[in-house]
Amino acid sequence: MTSARVLISLALSAASLAACGTNEPSANLEDRVKQATVAAIAASDPAAVTVSDIDRSGGKTAWKAVAGGKSYVCDADDQVRLPDCRAAT
Repeated sequence: MTSARVLISLALSAASLAACGTNEPSANLEDRVKQATVAAIAASDPAAVTVSDIDRSGGKTAWKAVAGGKSYVCDADDQVRLPDCRAAT
């Protein structure tokens, strides 16, 4: 019985640590989202792109962006891959 408790405890500890791995510093996430926006809209000046309202939930990342005087609504997967940005209406 004791070895079973140890195994359960180890499994729960591993699950807790895995969940902690999804917490990314906000500055790093913001930089990745900005880079994804630049790629999605083919912006020529990355410094002119601003991002806001970043939301990571349900395996998806969503945000708003402004570049060249235009507003965009963007999303990508939870790792900020395959970004898609559409002009905000």
